[in-house]
Amino acid sequence: MMLSAYFFWLTALGAVLIVPYAVKCKAGGLIDSHRPAFYWKDFRVVLTFSLSIFALSLFQTTATQSRPIILGIFSDVGPLVNTEFRILEVVPTFIIALGSTFSGIFLPKTSEMVARGNQREIEQFAYKWARLTSVIMCAICFPFILCSNEVICAYVGEEYSYLSTWLAVWCVTVLIQMHTTPGNALVLAYGKTKDLVIVTSINCVVSMIINAVLCKHLQVGSAIIGYFAYVVVIMGLYYLYFYKKLLLLNRWQMLSRFVYPALAALACMLAIRFFPWQIDCGQLFDNTRVNYIAKCIIKSSVWLAMYAATIRIFHIVDFKELINKK
Repeated sequence: MMLSAYFFWLTALGAVLIVPYAVKCKAGGLIDSHRPAFYWKDFRVVLTFSLSIFALSLFQTTATQSRPIILGIFSDVGPLVNTEFRILEVVPTFIIALGSTFSGIFLPKTSEMVARGNQREIEQFAYKWARLTSVIMCAICFPFILCSNEVICAYVGEEYSYLSTWLAVWCVTVLIQMHTTPGNALVLAYGKTKDLVIVTSINCVVSMIINAVLCKHLQVGSAIIGYFAYVVVIMGLYYLYFYKKLLLLNRWQMLSRFVYPALAALACMLAIRFFPWQIDCGQLFDNTRVNYIAKCIIKSSVWLAMYAATIRIFHIVDFKELINKK
């Protein structure tokens, strides 16, 4: 009872703060009156855009979060396959959390550029940040792709090493999804999301059907393949429609900003994985899982060094431009 009373009065005191705020806003000329008003003409634009963002979030969340439910319903070993899904989910969720920070950075800037209507500035932003975002996302995703077996074995043990292939596929899916973050920010800044909402809704249903159909044959892999199809279709919409028709960008230049960093990252990964001097940590520690962590750190460090050298040698990223320009 005391806890409930404390919570009630704490909430009430917090709500009372609106009174001095209202007085201050009226005195400063920020509001005309304390009486509620309804400005539908101004609010309609905000409401339409907000509903579009809500719909996009709803379908994307449904496509993402429905996967374990579908696995549990259509799989013969629901608890096991959902356990495998939760094991795999940790790394992609971590990568998405890191990559999502770009959205909060890009959206205010893109909204400002779209409001000014400076097409040259929009093009410079799109091309530059598409390349930089791709480089950064490759640097985050490829170490997990390269070390997928070590990550799984260190995380849950060698008996789950068969999940390493699906982890690598999921990380590739995240890489494809996140590299369009600058373009996505520009599309949202224009506010023309109707086509994106329609395609996302249809694509959400299709990905769920793929998951259900393939579940008996691929088990946890069906969820990853279904979401891969979802991401590829959305990316296709960006390249086939939004970049050309809405943003007036060169689609090949946008694609090359992703392809070149990804090819450089892939070449470095293949060099480490298939060359005769493949890394073997041996028994550095008594704990087997710590050995996997050590091997993962060494392989990732070598890959990062090779990747940094490659993008520098082939001028994929101009580091002087990054230093001299804001």
